[in-house]
Amino acid sequence: MLKFFDLEFNGENKVTSIREATEGLVKPGFLIHVGATNTISYVFCYELGRVFWGSNPGFRLVTLGGGINIELLVFGGLVKEVITSYAGHIYPSPAPSPVIQKSYLNGSVRYENWSLLAICQGLMAGALDVGFMPTKSIAGSSMEENEGFKFVEDPFTGARRGVVREVKPDVSVYHGWCSDKEGNTIMFPPSGEGVIPWGAYASRRGVIVTVERVVERDFIKRHAHLVRIPGYLVKAVVETPFGAHPSALYVPEDMGGGYAEDYDFIVDFRNAAENEERLRRWVEEWVLSVDHEGYLKKLGFERLFYLVGKAKKDAWRQEIKDKEEALSRSEEPLNVERMILVGAKKIAEKCVEKSYRVILAGIGGANLAAWMAAYALKEKGYPVDLVAEVGFYGYLPRPANPFVFNMANVPTCKGLLGSIQVLGAIMGRENNRSMGVLGAGQVDKYGNINSTLIPGVTYLVGSGGANDVASTAEEVIVLVKHSPLRLVERVPYVTAPGEKVTMLVTTMGVFEKVDKELVLTEYFPQKGLGREETIKRIKAETGWNLKVSRDLMEAEKPTLKELMMLRYFDPDKNFLQD
Repeated sequence: MLKFFDLEFNGENKVTSIREATEGLVKPGFLIHVGATNTISYVFCYELGRVFWGSNPGFRLVTLGGGINIELLVFGGLVKEVITSYAGHIYPSPAPSPVIQKSYLNGSVRYENWSLLAICQGLMAGALDVGFMPTKSIAGSSMEENEGFKFVEDPFTGARRGVVREVKPDVSVYHGWCSDKEGNTIMFPPSGEGVIPWGAYASRRGVIVTVERVVERDFIKRHAHLVRIPGYLVKAVVETPFGAHPSALYVPEDMGGGYAEDYDFIVDFRNAAENEERLRRWVEEWVLSVDHEGYLKKLGFERLFYLVGKAKKDAWRQEIKDKEEALSRSEEPLNVERMILVGAKKIAEKCVEKSYRVILAGIGGANLAAWMAAYALKEKGYPVDLVAEVGFYGYLPRPANPFVFNMANVPTCKGLLGSIQVLGAIMGRENNRSMGVLGAGQVDKYGNINSTLIPGVTYLVGSGGANDVASTAEEVIVLVKHSPLRLVERVPYVTAPGEKVTMLVTTMGVFEKVDKELVLTEYFPQKGLGREETIKRIKAETGWNLKVSRDLMEAEKPTLKELMMLRYFDPDKNFLQD
C-alpha cells in the first residue's frame, strides 16, 4: 500500500522551439504581454519579428517599458497599439526614440501611457479577476483621461479613489533562469512586476517561458521556494541560453551567476535607430538573417563570457580601475556637476530635517544626486535606504556605471523586491517617510513634470515610476538641465503632478516653492558675469516670469572630494557633460 504514495506526477512535456512556440501560440490581433522583470525575453521579441515581419499582424503590446523590445516591433509594423510606462532609449541616458516619435506623429501606433505601478496594478487586477484595482497614482496627471482610469467612491469611507481597469493579455512571455519540462519556472528578483509576475496569472491563453536551461523535476522540487510561474499556466517551454540578451539576468553567484547588460550592443542599436536605412541593415543582420543559435554565434564566446564575468559581485573594481586614470581632477565643476552636488546637499539636509528614511530617485542627474546624498548621510551615521523602482531596496551604488539598474548594485541590496512593493507598499504606505528625486523632460513653475509627450509635436519617453513617486512620496526634488524649452510656464502634458514638488535644482540655480510657485533662492555663479547679470541671464533662460527671493544666495561651491566621488560614478561622462 505504501508504494502508492511514491507515485510521481511528472506533468506534460512542453519543451519546444522558439519558432514553434511563436507560430503556434501567437495569433494576429493578440494583446501580447512581454514581461519586463528587469530581464526581457529578447529571444521572443526577435522571433516574433522573424515570423511576422511585414505581415501587419496588428498586435497590441503591453509591457512595463523598454527600448529595443518596443522599438523593434514598432519599426517592423507588428504593433498597432503600445500600452506602457516608458518607450524610448534607456542607456546610456534616457532619450526619445526616432522610431517611436515617427509612429506617434504619423498615427501608425497608438500609445496608451501609464505609470509603472499602474500597469502592474492592472495586471494584478487581471490575475485576481477583480475587474479593477485602487491606485494612488495617475490622479492629477494627464493620464486621468485614459479610458482605463476612473474615480469611484470608497464604500467604507466615502473617500474619492482612483482605480485602474484590469489588464488581461492573450499571452505573456517571460525569461527565467530555469524550468522543468512542465514549465515550473524559477525567476529571481528584482522584478518590475513584483516578486509575483502578475502578467503570467492574468493571461487568457497562458504563458511562453524562455529559460537558460531546462532542469529535472527533482531540481525544481528542491528549489520550489524560487518558482514564480507554476507549470499549469505555461503553454510552452523554450531553452534559450542568453535568451535575455542584451538585457541582464540576475542569478545569485552561489547558484551559478547570471550575466550583465550588453551596453555596447544597446548603444549600437541606439545609433542605428537614428537612421531608417541603418536600422534596416541592423535588423537584417541581427534578427531576420539569423536564428537564436546564429545570433549567439555572431556575438561570439568571448563577448558572452565577458558579460558573465561582468555580473560578478566585484567586477566593478576592475572596471573603475581601468577608467580611473582618465578621470578629471579639475577643481572647477561643470554646470551639471554643480547641479548634482548642490542637489545632493539639499536632499541630505531635508532627510535629516524631516526624518526621511527612504530615497527613491529617477534616472540621470537625479539618480546621481540621490547616490551622493546617500553616501554623505551614511558617512554621518544617518539611517537612510536607497530604493529603485524595479525592486532594489537598501542598495549602495558601485562606481563605474551611473545606470540606476546597473547589475553591480544588485549584490549590495538589503532586499530584492518588485515595483509593487517599492512603489506601492514602501513609497505608497501611510507615513512612509520617503523622498522622491526625479528628472524631467519639462517642468513648469508649479512643479508639474512632463516626460511623456508634447501633443502633436513629439513623443518623449513616458513616466516610468515618476508619476508613482510624485503621487506618494512625502516630498519631491526635481533636477533638470536649465533651458527655456525645459522650464516652461505650463507643461503641455502632466506626467507627474507637482503638488509634492518643493524644490527644483537646475544647472543655473535652486528654486523653491513659495505660494505654490517655484522661486529662485540660490544661483550658480556664471563665468565672467556678476550677480545682477547672472540673475538676468537665469530669468532669460526660464520660460516663465521668474520671481527672485529677497534672500537670494550664491550656492556653495562643491569640494574636490565631492567632485571626484561623483566622477567615479560616471567615468564615461554619460551624464557629466554640459
